Amino acid sequence: MPEINKNNDRFANIFYKSIIIILVILAFLSFVSSGYLDEDFFLKKSQDKELHSDTIQKIYIFQKILLIAETFFVFLILIFLHFNKKICNCIDKNKLLFQNLLLLIGTILVFIFIGEIIARITLSNDSVGGDFGPGSIKFNLNIPRNQDGMRDRDFTIIKPENTIRIAAIGDSFTYGWGIENSNNVYPKVLEKKLNNISNINYEVLNFGLPDSNTEDELLIIKEKALKYNPDIIILGYYINDLENIDSNNIEENFYIEMPYIGFILRNSFYLYYFFETRSNYLIERFILKDPYSKIIQKRFESEINKNHSETIFKELKAISKKNKMPVLIVSFPAIYKLDDYYLLNANEFINEIADENDFYFVDMFDIYKNYDENELIVSIYDRHPSEFGHELAADAILNELKEKKLSD
Repeated sequence: MPEINKNNDRFANIFYKSIIIILVILAFLSFVSSGYLDEDFFLKKSQDKELHSDTIQKIYIFQKILLIAETFFVFLILIFLHFNKKICNCIDKNKLLFQNLLLLIGTILVFIFIGEIIARITLSNDSVGGDFGPGSIKFNLNIPRNQDGMRDRDFTIIKPENTIRIAAIGDSFTYGWGIENSNNVYPKVLEKKLNNISNINYEVLNFGLPDSNTEDELLIIKEKALKYNPDIIILGYYINDLENIDSNNIEENFYIEMPYIGFILRNSFYLYYFFETRSNYLIERFILKDPYSKIIQKRFESEINKNHSETIFKELKAISKKNKMPVLIVSFPAIYKLDDYYLLNANEFINEIADENDFYFVDMFDIYKNYDENELIVSIYDRHPSEFGHELAADAILNELKEKKLSD
């Protein structure tokens, strides 16, 4: 480090050296992070071991930002080293200002540090679905999976004698997002209930995969479920399983986050995650007036989307007939304002689909509407079914199987 004017105050010299050290550390961390935070890093945290194209694009942009930041920090280091005497003189002349600035920055950092610790303690199991927030990533990574990537135990390909197999297909509702014990998710609760009332052995295989839509679920049936020779298919249907393929129906993202680096901060720091999710919750509820419901309503208003979905279900019907395998659709509502439900058109659509294709049907809206929503959801920030919600689903499915004599 260049020689520093010895006439300057000791504070100025220490302050100057500290800035140089901090800039060196920031430059080093930016350089290392640009290589470490790559696709492989985020792929390990992905629940389906895949990354969406928009996520990959964000990763590339973030890596570029880190490299630009590293260059900027190196540039500042060179500037500080070249003008060290002038900078030290400036610090010396404005000693009180810099002391107050240092005190302010230190106080802010202390509050952030303490806040992060408190957030990590209180929000350690907080989830909002998907790979969203450190609690959700922690939940996802701690979920054991079998040889097929299912949230279930391993099963033999050949079905044991005196056994009825049921394949439960669906998205995060069937997967059991937010439920730590997989035995408390409705496919496994159903399995236990069936085995408690029958001399026949029942195996209910949970093929639920978060973020999947009906087309994804049909692929799971063809590529994974059928090889286990199931006797019954249960398809858990949620309102966003209807994929938007209508080019005229542009869905704008209503979620507010810090550009480019927001998804990194949200998934790395509990304190940032807390403020971002809670702020968006308030904005969505009181300013934008439930924008998600408007997006879903528009999906179901599109004939292009509905026709595409009907084609998928017709293919499922063909598979059902070929394998002599009845299909039971379980329709899950958005567990929000059930006393004045805004998406009945989605329920009507899937009910009509079931009738047209000779599928059995269970509408969980008719059941959930009789209970307090707080009993049915994981939390107000994660509106997936709670253990009680899964118990109700298992009971409803069991009653339908018994009524239609599918459980004999």
